Amino acid sequence: MMRTLQAEQVLLGEDMIARRNKDIQDKEKELNELQQKRFGFEGDLFKKRRDLIKPIQDKVYNAIQKIATERNIDAIFDKSNEAATILYGSPKYDRSEDIITAMGYTVKKRRQTAADTSPNTKNSPDNTPTKDNKNTKD
Repeated sequence: MMRTLQAEQVLLGEDMIARRNKDIQDKEKELNELQQKRFGFEGDLFKKRRDLIKPIQDKVYNAIQKIATERNIDAIFDKSNEAATILYGSPKYDRSEDIITAMGYTVKKRRQTAADTSPNTKNSPDNTPTKDNKNTKD
């Protein structure tokens, strides 16, 4: 459309050039919206990939958790890239509560679950720390 306009620009009046420029802008806007809908974040492609990959990720995670539990493995790392990622970590090594306490917050107690390996494991059911004025160092 733009090439055609440039080729015919000499023959067209100003109002016709303005109308064609507006048509071109409208088409470009429509194209950008379609690209976002199909290929943007939360677009069709993103959703389809997520839907296809999720079952595979769940299967891998469940297998990792099963092996770690059966063999008493405390941590499993993914070393496929430079920054090793923890794929599984035993709850007995979770130090989140200690860090939250050191920051001056307290953690609400939660009920014990079968996944907890240590009777001393304490976490909030919603992982929402509460500010404890006694521990604040402000």
